[in-house]
Amino acid sequence: MGKTIIIFLFIFSLSVNAQENICRYETTVQTVNGNIISTTETKVCNEVIKLDQKSWWESLLESPQYETTLIIVLATILGH
Repeated sequence: MGKTIIIFLFIFSLSVNAQENICRYETTVQTVNGNIISTTETKVCNEVIKLDQKSWWESLLESPQYETTLIIVLATILGH
């Protein structure tokens, strides 16, 4: 039973299409005679959204790279 829980935790922790949104920070400082007058901070992010993204469950069932894992999990569940 303990092995089954570990396998389930492994499957549910899989990240299918994890993409980080890349952000860039820019700081502009205006000075006069060595005195800081104003500072401006700008955050520019590159966000990526896939419109045809499948759920993690569909990707798990359809991808050949997870086929062996799926078979082992199902055999373990049915064996207990």
